Amino acid sequence: MMKLTGKALEDFGKYLQEQSIAYDENMDQYPKSFLVENFSRVPEAMQWGVYQDFFDKQDLTLYVEKFIDGSYDYTIVGNHFLQNVDFEDGTFKNLNEARAAAIEKATEIFNNKK
Repeated sequence: MMKLTGKALEDFGKYLQEQSIAYDENMDQYPKSFLVENFSRVPEAMQWGVYQDFFDKQDLTLYVEKFIDGSYDYTIVGNHFLQNVDFEDGTFKNLNEARAAAIEKATEIFNNKK
């Protein structure tokens, strides 16, 4: 499961509200917490795309790739940051595990930004 914490969660709520209002002007009636809670009901593949867009706006680009052996790994690229998970022992069994790990790491990076 993909979850945000701290400042990343707070800013993500604002981002969701902005995106929702752009889609439907009546969405400003709903508190950010309502939007974030209901976002967790969206299929993980759809959540991943929204998380990618959110982090891209924060200058963090997330990638997940599949290897020939069927394992997955992620890369996060930012203005002053490049993180590649060790391909020898940092691989994940499936796509959702890799995505969740990428979101967790991106959240950590975002929350530790000065």
